[in-house]
Amino acid sequence: MLRRRPGTSASAGNLAAAAGFGSLRPVGPELALPPGFRYTSFGRAGTPMSDGLPNPDRP
Repeated sequence: MLRRRPGTSASAGNLAAAAGFGSLRPVGPELALPPGFRYTSFGRAGTPMSDGLPNPDRP
């Protein structure tokens, strides 16, 4: 878990840099990751699944 150092702002970029991951860069419409990290999306809420039903918006 990343924790904020006392006296620093709580932005995600500062937390990642403080933890040694580097600066964040946008990798998708809702996500920014440090260089070298990647993610896989399994579907967006409301978009149709292969059976025609919408992807749920909650687990």
